[in-house]
Amino acid sequence: MQGRSLLFVARTRHARAQCIETLNLTVVLCDFRRESAAAHLRATSIIQMSDCVLTKESPIMKDSSVIFCNLRHGVKLVVWNTSEHMNIRAVGDFLAKALEHFKHHRDVLKTDRYTAGNYSGPAMAGRRVLGSIQLMCRNEEGLTAALWTDVVISAYSSVNTVEQMLEELPVWQKAVEREGGYLREVVGMLEKPGGDLLAMAAMIKHRLPA
Repeated sequence: MQGRSLLFVARTRHARAQCIETLNLTVVLCDFRRESAAAHLRATSIIQMSDCVLTKESPIMKDSSVIFCNLRHGVKLVVWNTSEHMNIRAVGDFLAKALEHFKHHRDVLKTDRYTAGNYSGPAMAGRRVLGSIQLMCRNEEGLTAALWTDVVISAYSSVNTVEQMLEELPVWQKAVEREGGYLREVVGMLEKPGGDLLAMAAMIKHRLPA
């Protein structure tokens, strides 16, 4: 593939990868033969076994059930979508709870090296579970509570921005006609049904430090 590339290695005979270029984003579609709990477990093992490597140039990967993208300090945001109603608000709520958790460790408990591992939880809409979300750190030594807090603040800021853009979409549609840039790309995704999660991923990508 020319231009930005995403290296995808799946050591499983049940998965296949097809790379396509869509809306200036490199997206990998993983088509599993069976939509089942076993497929979900295979997707999880691909990530945990380092069978999937995302380059900094192409930090977004999506299939029918998983979206994840690179954050700061080597952390990845992973969203398992088990409901057609999964939305950006659920991701924002999860990150708000994560921020409270890590700030408590940083400011109250005075935690230096955070050793509790990855942070995960359900994606909720009221009492309804829409899926699950995880902040995954591939660094074997882990991160300090301060760095985890920095990661979540950055991610939450991007998600919250897209939430506000979605709420005021007509205003942003007019604004990007004049200014363009990557925000036009984000707005274009928001204009499509169910495009809020891809818009979120695009915003995170463009705000990731070079």
